[in-house]
Amino acid sequence: MDLKNFLKKAKSTINNIEQVVVGNESADLDSIISANLLAFAYCKMGEQNIIPLINCKRQDYKLRTESYGLLKRYDIDENDLIFIDDINSSLISNPGNLKVIIVDHNKLPDNLRAWDNNVVSVFDHHQDIKMYKNASPRIFETVGSCSTLVAQFILNNKAELFKNEELAILSISPILVDTVNLDQEQGRVTDLDVEISNKIKEYTSADLEKLYNDLQFMKSDVSALSSIDLLRKDYKQWASEKLTYGMASVPLSIADWLNKDTDIAAACETYMKDNSLDMLIVMTAYVADGFKRELILLSNNINISKDLINLFNIKGLDLSSYKTELKSENEISVFNQGGLGFSRKKIQPVIESYIK
Repeated sequence: MDLKNFLKKAKSTINNIEQVVVGNESADLDSIISANLLAFAYCKMGEQNIIPLINCKRQDYKLRTESYGLLKRYDIDENDLIFIDDINSSLISNPGNLKVIIVDHNKLPDNLRAWDNNVVSVFDHHQDIKMYKNASPRIFETVGSCSTLVAQFILNNKAELFKNEELAILSISPILVDTVNLDQEQGRVTDLDVEISNKIKEYTSADLEKLYNDLQFMKSDVSALSSIDLLRKDYKQWASEKLTYGMASVPLSIADWLNKDTDIAAACETYMKDNSLDMLIVMTAYVADGFKRELILLSNNINISKDLINLFNIKGLDLSSYKTELKSENEISVFNQGGLGFSRKKIQPVIESYIK
């Protein structure tokens, strides 16, 4: 049984689910591939009625351009995949004996918090916040990509799966994306990422340099997306008594974005209002004569903005003024980001430390 047939079988058992492997709510390439390959591996290891779950709505899958493009290359489209709105709402609110395996996040998001007591395994590369202490395996390791941890598990338990070159390519793809093609200078790759990638390479004759370039093109091909869609494409939100904030990752330079939409500040304002945010951070990441990042910060509190910008620079983001000013009703700051190793995964804990 190949991955596509597994997904068809999983979908046919959607009303009789015993186990679910779920990625984070940003539903990026790492989360989607990790959830689907891990569920497939568990199935091959004898687990029954297990499904991979993508924690976004089916209609939003188009925003995950690199996932859409990569899986489509292997004849897997949105009709094969299982999304959060495919799941019966009663199961979401009352999971009963459902076993939950989480990948690529350290705690379940708000829409799945009813599943907290059902978590049996964790595979994650974010900060360990000491939840799900009885999970087994309970893997927290600050590697570049969660797919590294999933691939390591497969190599240790069901390595023959990678004899299917399609699975080997799917497995290594998020690792290449998340580590900028295993580039040590970017500060995102670890020895384990390299070790596992080298082991997966043994199962494929694919040109991995070309694969990485193809994935970058897929990720950056946002020509059909509006500014609101760009903000929704890779977005996460957090709330506390002090601050409700969201962080969006956009695979486009601010300059190119302005060529698409001359008033991106207005879109950001609308997005803040629609999501009841006190603060919105937009992080751009793109390749133009090398990997580059920019950062936009909108806030309804100028003191919080100033404090966070100062804290970001103390931590090493190396923010410098961007040449173009954006006008907004809110406090807005635009920067070039010199600290290229600071992704959303690393910035969000800095914000949490400030809030606390």
